[in-house]
Amino acid sequence: MSSRTREIRYEYIRWIKNLLDTSSDEYTATYDEDRTVIGIDIGVGASCIYPLLGSASRPKWRFGGTDIDSKNLEFAAQNIKLNGLQNRIRLKQVDPSGPIIALDTLGIKQADFVMCNPPFYRSKEDMAEAAANKDKPPSAVCTGAEVEMICEDGDLGFVLRMVEEGRRLKDSVQWYSSMLGKLSSVTAIVAKLKEIGVNNWALTALQAGKVTKRWAVAWSYGDMRPRNDVARGNLTNKEILPFPTDFTIRNLQPDKGAIRSSLGQILQPLDMECKREESNNAVLCLAKGDVWSRAARRKKAKEATQAEEIEEDEDPALVVRVTMLHANGESGKAQDILAGVMPTDAPRTLEASAPFSPPDFATKWLAGDLGPPSDNPADDQHNFENSIRRAFSLKHNDTYVYHAVMSVRLAQVQSAVDAAVSGEAPGLRRWYFEGGGGGAGEGGKGAQPIEPPPQPDISAYTSIFNPQTDTSKSLKAFASNAKKNSIRSRVAKNLTSKRHYPSTDTTGTPVPPIPRAKTLPAHIACNPYLSFWAWTCQHLQWCGPDSSTSSVKHSHPLLPILYHHFGCVCPTHEALSIIKHVADGGKRPVIDLGSGNGYWTWMLRRYGVQDVWAVDNGDSVWRTMWVGDTVQMDGGKFLREFGRGGQQGSSRSKNTKGGSNEKPGVKGEEDTSGAKSAVLLLVYPQVTTQFTVSALEEYKGDTICVAGTQNENRFTGFREESFEEWMRRERPGFEKVVQTPLPSFAGKDEALFVWRRYG
Repeated sequence: MSSRTREIRYEYIRWIKNLLDTSSDEYTATYDEDRTVIGIDIGVGASCIYPLLGSASRPKWRFGGTDIDSKNLEFAAQNIKLNGLQNRIRLKQVDPSGPIIALDTLGIKQADFVMCNPPFYRSKEDMAEAAANKDKPPSAVCTGAEVEMICEDGDLGFVLRMVEEGRRLKDSVQWYSSMLGKLSSVTAIVAKLKEIGVNNWALTALQAGKVTKRWAVAWSYGDMRPRNDVARGNLTNKEILPFPTDFTIRNLQPDKGAIRSSLGQILQPLDMECKREESNNAVLCLAKGDVWSRAARRKKAKEATQAEEIEEDEDPALVVRVTMLHANGESGKAQDILAGVMPTDAPRTLEASAPFSPPDFATKWLAGDLGPPSDNPADDQHNFENSIRRAFSLKHNDTYVYHAVMSVRLAQVQSAVDAAVSGEAPGLRRWYFEGGGGGAGEGGKGAQPIEPPPQPDISAYTSIFNPQTDTSKSLKAFASNAKKNSIRSRVAKNLTSKRHYPSTDTTGTPVPPIPRAKTLPAHIACNPYLSFWAWTCQHLQWCGPDSSTSSVKHSHPLLPILYHHFGCVCPTHEALSIIKHVADGGKRPVIDLGSGNGYWTWMLRRYGVQDVWAVDNGDSVWRTMWVGDTVQMDGGKFLREFGRGGQQGSSRSKNTKGGSNEKPGVKGEEDTSGAKSAVLLLVYPQVTTQFTVSALEEYKGDTICVAGTQNENRFTGFREESFEEWMRRERPGFEKVVQTPLPSFAGKDEALFVWRRYG
């Protein structure tokens, strides 16, 4: 299976996720990690790719898969076993003359979705003709078996059969869906849906690169409509698009207060229940019945004393989500919409015993009340579990599951830490090998684990990132004091060979060295991630990445905990100062795209960067959120809208202690859409999806900062090429001006890159 084929498969399953998330009967429009989902894959194939992708990314998803070919099912079963998903994926062989949507055969009464990648061709001749008519040669070799590629009437006939079966099954499936190979087939399916009275459908185009393109259609007999961008995707064919569910009213009033007043005058007289949504910065309005017609309003006025509240067990007749947008497309606060109705936005930690407040956290950290694990057994935070639990007010019997590179609970991680210390699990501390590289606990062919580095060498490595040291001088000292052929010498060679810090950039602008912090003001002294990271280095016996780290295949259970509470990579004084410098001393906006839990945004604001925008599409759930004003939006769309019509986010008021005040745009003289005025920050960008590619295509500014991997050890999709190689290929108009190491978690090799547009 080619990389483009895999990418289209991923985009299809991602679209299904968005369909379910934005049409949930909980009206959340976000991923509900507690929801059990049953999916059916028609024609599962030998790879079983869709059930594997869905199950791997969403722990509570279950799949039933059908196929008419026994050989396909045999290989699919092997793939399921290799991935340990036998309890979550069930396979059944079906008769080609029987039902396509085989609920009874699978023993499923109710399914959340059906998906299908049908045979596209009517015959071998049809397949040959399609190949001959292509303008360009195929980008990958077709590996599909004949039963997967050909059926009577092709994909259109196949999906029309699904439509007919759905008429009988109706609400037994929430969403019926299928991929299609031709836009004309999509048009025919939509026409059929309209003919039989189905008015709830969704469409999207699935594309990998500039060549391979497919379409997907989904339909439902339920009332829950998906979000507008999910239902209408990136298609422009108005005759086939579903009715929009998103309407924007522009220039309603000249200021925020007037807008709030107008909305209040509209909503207050209506018999509606209003609920504030933290995740969407919106207010959800639920109507029990007709409250919008003139007759209903007259009746309401006449019988005001008899108005009833919405029953808990009664489905509302209409649900409306109201969000106020600033001119640059960013969500306003929900309290701006209905002042005084709901509490203000705030950072949070899920399933905590007390609210999470970053300013209070910083105060306690600087006072020494919170900190990383201590060496004193009498201290109540002497182990990792206790220090995390105390820092984030977690319950003593905490059972939260942290999903990242693996799925773990906090108590399980502490057990792994204890096992490594006692010697019961020595593989959890093996990071360095001779003769071929290797990984924690494996080593690779011919590789032998070697003695871990001594504690002084580990301390020397972590001190490189101390804000009171000069990074360049610390690296030189780290190398010069290393014993010949030691792990420390190998690490020093790797880090110094990759560091790139010239005196000027491509425009001739000086790039001054970042001075060490002679004193430690609060915004520099409080970097809790750095302290926890330094502790992990000592515990895991890790003194940094060497040239063989790209062979490391495993991580450690500590990593998901740090990911959820702090983020994917740890910022440093040098990195934050560099970003502030390229943002003209913090005067230019910085867009933290794919901001995750907002830790980098929080730190940059503390460093005096006046205008930092945290933007994330919300695909991932983070246990701790450090900022409360993350814009939940597709990255490409945000960049496309940022600055449009002369609106720039250049004077947003920020609380440099980590809080956030209101964020109005400022009217400028020219159109700066595409974020021309802003610095783009990408923290651990993913290249296995379109998120990074589309974001870079939309960005029209001149400076990109990237915090991520600097080797090819498979993290975030960089398996066969480094990020630098990928960037040079995808964005040849940019040139690297800075590359400097970041604190690397055991088994990883991380750095900050700065790229400037030239020409």
